Amino acid sequence: MSSLKECSVFEVDFLKVLQLKESLLQALVDGGQMLPELHAKSVQRVAADVASQDWFLRLVNAGFNQDWPTVWMLEGFLYYLHESDAKETLKCISLNCKNETVLLADFMNESSTHMARELDTHFYFHSDWPEELLPHLGFSNVKVSQIGDVDANFGLLEDELNLFNQIRQVPRHIKADIHGKPYRRLLLVETRAP
Repeated sequence: MSSLKECSVFEVDFLKVLQLKESLLQALVDGGQMLPELHAKSVQRVAADVASQDWFLRLVNAGFNQDWPTVWMLEGFLYYLHESDAKETLKCISLNCKNETVLLADFMNESSTHMARELDTHFYFHSDWPEELLPHLGFSNVKVSQIGDVDANFGLLEDELNLFNQIRQVPRHIKADIHGKPYRRLLLVETRAP
């Protein structure tokens, strides 16, 4: 991650989650394990709940500058929020960042959110068509990929029988296979604001 050497990194999460991450990392270090270094200009951890607190103000108070070019990574995050909270979070980013802003996020389609019952967790927010949703929230140039697409292959999907290859070949408007089994998709999104 040497590309971050001139960047300020901010991590926003629940206080308990930040503390847990820190204790897990410290336990690894205490156990003699070498951890990869994050070569950033600075790292700030901001304790906030984006669903119920003024998280953006906390971010600014931690040193975030709205005039900086920014990359936002919302990985494994949005689908845990209720729809209104997810949309408000996205809108907050697009409205408050004044310079070049890139958003990288993953979106579950509706069928994938039902998987939560099997995993004993809760997924709420979904979008089968983030390229239609995001412009209404202040974003433009939305690029959507599925795992298995050329730009989202990661060198792991060489087998034609691979599940992601099979799903990728089915148009997104088709919700289920011929047996009624829903297609679960994880969509990778890159977009810009304003």
